[in-house]
Parts: sequence; structure tokens; C-alpha cells
Amino acid sequence: MGCCGKKNNKQRASSSLPVIGQSKNIVSSKGRYVSQRMKICAKCEHNKNGICEKISENSNDYRATILNGIQRKSLSCPVGKWSSIHAECMGCGRVAKIDERTNRCKQCIQKRQTSTGKTPLGKDSIRHLSFYFSCDTENAILYHLERIDREIETFNGKKVCYFHTPDENLKNKYIPEIRKRFDKISKGGSISILMSDFKDCSKKDIVCFANTVKISENTEVNNLLTGVLYDTVFHNWQEAELAMKNGASCVGSFKNASNNKYRWCFWGGFFWVRSSHIFNGPKWIRGATTDFSRYLGCHIEDSSSHCMFGDWYDISSKQEDEIIQDISLDFKKWNNNSRTN
Repeated sequence: MGCCGKKNNKQRASSSLPVIGQSKNIVSSKGRYVSQRMKICAKCEHNKNGICEKISENSNDYRATILNGIQRKSLSCPVGKWSSIHAECMGCGRVAKIDERTNRCKQCIQKRQTSTGKTPLGKDSIRHLSFYFSCDTENAILYHLERIDREIETFNGKKVCYFHTPDENLKNKYIPEIRKRFDKISKGGSISILMSDFKDCSKKDIVCFANTVKISENTEVNNLLTGVLYDTVFHNWQEAELAMKNGASCVGSFKNASNNKYRWCFWGGFFWVRSSHIFNGPKWIRGATTDFSRYLGCHIEDSSSHCMFGDWYDISSKQEDEIIQDISLDFKKWNNNSRTN
């Protein structure tokens, strides 16, 4: 399943049955951070008569004015001498970077922008499936086949799969089953190879990407998160379609920060994406490894994404028992809401 808990993924990740951030700097007293920042900036070699030369290299002098910058909680020093400050969002209550004008976190702002967007899907949009299927055990293979079968009729376009298992007997046994469900078995497992089969499809089309990469060695955590990603993304075309009709370029769960171009990811690497917003130039091949979670953030700005579950829940910073408790409770609420709405 999803792959993003650890940044250094091996080229061929293992998987199993349905099978993790950074501390937040929170403002402690009103105005104190301003004086602390000013003391640091006053001694900085980049302070040129009240202008930060590092910022002015890529912006105008007003935006580079130190007195203006140190007052904004959402900003951080361009050379890392002081960090941004997290506060409580007036929209959702999470502690995060807050836009000073709206007192809302980035996710709340993005959701509002997405909900008012006007980018309808075409009536003849086709839904394609790209699937990375690599498992070590027969039980794992059977689990993921059952999940695919549950949703297979949603995909009215081309279905492409990379299939691998280290056990040759298992491979020979289940290759016929893979061929029954997929139009093509890919020879490579990188996302660029898997997505390349759709680069010439209609700009109206949608591609769903899912995978079997193991998230955690803790079986209970792995099982929980795998099931959540399947239910909130793979089995959730109805919400994905609505979000895209409202303007989203891509849809997924567990949106979080990442070290790619646009600094975000769908942690776990399950997503739906408009073909026109990925294959809009030759650069779509970048980020093309088996670190599937980072891929979209190499090509699409986070303001164009829609998160269906687990907004900015930083799994990699949590203890396993905390993950189980938090995600189980949130998923129960999500499941109840999805059945009543």
C-alpha cells in the first residue's frame, strides 16, 4: 500500500496484507516572536538597511522589508535562522501555519477555493486504472485482488498493472488472475512506466493510481491504513468526481508536507488525477520512482488538490498506538458521514 512513511524507499518495495513529521513551533505569547526575530535579524549579515537581501533577490523591497516579515507568523527566515509559527486555525481548529488575512490554515483556504471552482468533467470522461501490485504472500495477493474486484466496474478505460512476487510459484499461479482483470501487465514498476500508457489519452480522462506497498512493519497499523486508503480513495469515486467537478486537479487522502517541488504529497500514494493536469508537457516523467506519494507534488500545486481524509495528519511523527487511536476514531466518523450524506 501507500509508501510514504519513510523517505528512502527501495526500488522494489515489499508489501503484505492491508497493512510514518516534524514538531510544531507554536506561538507562546502575543508579540514575543517579533522581538525574538528582530534580535536575530539585527545581527544577520543579510540585513541591508532593513531589507533582507536573500528575499530581495527574488522579490521586491517591500516584500523583503524585515520589519514587515518578522511580524508575519506564517513566514520563516530564508536562511533558516527562525521558523514559521503555528497557531490554531479559525476554520478547522488544527494547529498549523495560518494565513494572517483570513486566520485560516492552507487546507481550509484550498478547500474553499476548490469548492467554488468551475472545472467540470466531460460527459465522456473515461476512468483508467494504474496499479502497482507487489506482494510477498498469497494472503496479501488475495486481499488486494478482492479490493480490485470490488471496484473494477468503476474503471471503464484502460487498466494497467505491474505485478511482482519473489515466489515464482505464486507468480505463475496468479498471473492468469492478473490478466483477467488488467488489459496490460507492465514490465516496470516505476510510476513513469505505469503512467506512460495513459499519456496519449483524452484530456478529459481521469487516472486512478493505487499500490500495494507496505507502510509499516506493525501489522495492525499497516492493516488499518491500507483499509482506510482503499475506502477513502480507491472505493470513493463519487467524492473524487464531485471534487474534480468543483475544480480539483487531483484527489487523495493523508495530504501532508513533502520534499518535492510543490512541498506536498498524498501520503500513501493512492490518488485520482486529471490526465490534462499531469500530461501537460514532457516534465510529467519527473519524480518517476516507486516513491509514489511524492509524485503529484512534483507536478501539481497543492492548491489544486483535494484531500478526502486525514488532512495534514502527520503520520510519520506519531507513535503507533496514537495512529491507531486517532485514525480509527476519525475513520469511524468519516464512514458514518459518508453513509448519511
